Amino acid sequence: MSFSKAPLKRFNDPSGCAPSPGAYDVKTSEVLKGPVSFRKSQRFKNQKAESQQNLNVDKDTTLPASSRKVKTSGLKKESQKNEKDLKMLEKEIRVLVQERGAQDKRIQDLEAELEKMEAKLNAAVREKTSLSASNASLEKQLIELTRTNELLKSKVFEPHDNIYN
Repeated sequence: MSFSKAPLKRFNDPSGCAPSPGAYDVKTSEVLKGPVSFRKSQRFKNQKAESQQNLNVDKDTTLPASSRKVKTSGLKKESQKNEKDLKMLEKEIRVLVQERGAQDKRIQDLEAELEKMEAKLNAAVREKTSLSASNASLEKQLIELTRTNELLKSKVFEPHDNIYN
């Protein structure tokens, strides 16, 4: 996804019939009659002639074909390098996205396993609590039954002891 390059235009390059910014001098030799005091028909004549001369000079002073080829081949190599770098970065991004997806899935699996373990832990805690309560009540029953047993033993053996005494 790359965009073609726009033609390179400089700020002060002559273009069209108007002079570039800062390319003309306003002559103040005449007496000024108001805020704008020059003839509209003459304001750009000198600039047109100069810009046409500049264009002709630019055409004459162009670089030889071999140096132009070197510059364009350098640009091509640079753009190819940039494309290679871009492709490598895109590939690296794809790999990282895949790794992240795998890590996200693993995290979800571990979270599900954690929820199951917490449910088991809560069930075990509830069972322990109920077993502790059951154990306490059984110990109370054991103490009560032991007392009852001792009481019954004492009652059973008392009459028997009275007989032999």
